Amino acid sequence: RNLPFFDAHNHVHLGSAIANIPSSVDTSTFSNLKGMAVMSTHPRDFSGVSREINLLNKKYPDATFVPCYGAHPWFLDESTIISTSAT
Repeated sequence: RNLPFFDAHNHVHLGSAIANIPSSVDTSTFSNLKGMAVMSTHPRDFSGVSREINLLNKKYPDATFVPCYGAHPWFLDESTIISTSAT
């Protein structure tokens, strides 16, 4: 039995392979993919995440695609940290 799955963490918006991701979702290997969470790695790729989410939502309207914005730990030294405190 093939169970549906949700890819909970990926960076499909990065790299040259991204052009192949949407077409690969149509293959039998990914026929049970019901959605994915697309993670940014740095503020500089927030727009890439948004763009990829928009493309996937248009091509696969019955699936769920979640944009996740933040900085990957590898790039924290390059990001501005805004500290908030509860009063």
